[in-house]
Amino acid sequence: HYDERMMKAVVSTQSTGETRKIVHSLKEDKTALERTVADLRKCLAEQTERVKTRDRQGKLLSDTIIEYTQQIESNEYCLEQLTNQLRETKRAYEDLEIENDKNQLKVNRQKEDLVECREQLQLYDEVLHTVKTKMLALGSSLPSTLKIVLKQLV
Repeated sequence: HYDERMMKAVVSTQSTGETRKIVHSLKEDKTALERTVADLRKCLAEQTERVKTRDRQGKLLSDTIIEYTQQIESNEYCLEQLTNQLRETKRAYEDLEIENDKNQLKVNRQKEDLVECREQLQLYDEVLHTVKTKMLALGSSLPSTLKIVLKQLV
């Protein structure tokens, strides 16, 4: 509609040769504008596609961040649990060390008692040997029936 009005206005004011030049120039301008509009539409479509791609990438990035955040929270919980277990294990180890020390003291006392028992046993063996020797010496002067009884005792 614009071109027609323009042409009427041009025809009424100018000669036919000039009008043809103006019309031709306007048609060229129109074609150039149409190409520019087409280029702009193509550019807009490309930009729209880029925006959609960025939106998808943004969504993927957002999902990835959420997933990593959940993993971090899970790892923090696991770390807390492991820290608690480590504390409990440390306490149990310390309790075992205390118990071990007590048992070691008992063992050392028992060793000391064993040494004392061996010493006493050695003394008893020496006394028994002395008694046997004296009994045998005494036995040679006893009657034969007592000698038999004495040998059974020794």
